Amino acid sequence: MSFIHQINCILTNNLYERYMKSCLLIGNCQLSGIKECLNYTEFFKDYEVTQYANWELLKSNERVPLYKLKHADLVIYQPLSEVHGRHSTALHNPESLLHLLKEDCKTVSFPRIHNNAIFPIFHKDRSMKQMYGSIKNKIENVKQLGELYIHNRIDFGFDERILQNHKISLEKETETDVKIADFIQSNLSKKKLFLTQDHPTSVVFQEVTRQICDKLEIDLPEIEMDENKTGLQDSVYHRSDHQYPISRYAIQHFGFNYIEQEHSDADLFYARNLRDYYRRIYS
Repeated sequence: MSFIHQINCILTNNLYERYMKSCLLIGNCQLSGIKECLNYTEFFKDYEVTQYANWELLKSNERVPLYKLKHADLVIYQPLSEVHGRHSTALHNPESLLHLLKEDCKTVSFPRIHNNAIFPIFHKDRSMKQMYGSIKNKIENVKQLGELYIHNRIDFGFDERILQNHKISLEKETETDVKIADFIQSNLSKKKLFLTQDHPTSVVFQEVTRQICDKLEIDLPEIEMDENKTGLQDSVYHRSDHQYPISRYAIQHFGFNYIEQEHSDADLFYARNLRDYYRRIYS
């Protein structure tokens, strides 16, 4: 490579770096889905992106580097309340990391996306100490529980759970730029929206990204994507398909249009969870 060519490369790279804007992504694993959808836009031609997992920052008690915060042109983030101190994004918190941004830095916030109401009963996390879901039937013994389950007579309280999920989601997004609760509520029976309670499908990620793009005045084209394009993992049960099985109970209650019959291992999966639930409640 000639000396002149080397000089041209250095100058070109410096100009490229100068005109690339800086974007910070701060949130949980759901950022990966949004980042994947942004790949289908012109976003990465304008922005150099750095991603930070908020849960890792909290665990290590580290902060996003000050230089990155102070020089960011755009921050896309999921809110953290004032209880998280210097990791908080609450503007009324004087320690909030948002106070470190320059005046012309753009921000777009989106809520944590969660729905635990469409899976009958399951463990909340890998500790296996808490469960989402319950049964409203009066149970005398585990044999009776099994018979009720087999004959589709377990009342999992789906109506109350879905209303509570929607209510909490609406409350969490009152101060975010992106609103997703009503989209989930109105499309729940039409499209597959969740793999697990905290892992939405690509359908949800596309809607969130569409709203982000609207805020940034960027076009997002129609996209055909696999339901788990980013390969989000099931961190609780470590299932190979990375999702909880769809149960006939949920199909019958919510009228899912995208599936005709329950997943092949749904009975075994939820029967085991019911056994654990019974032991916790009745033992």
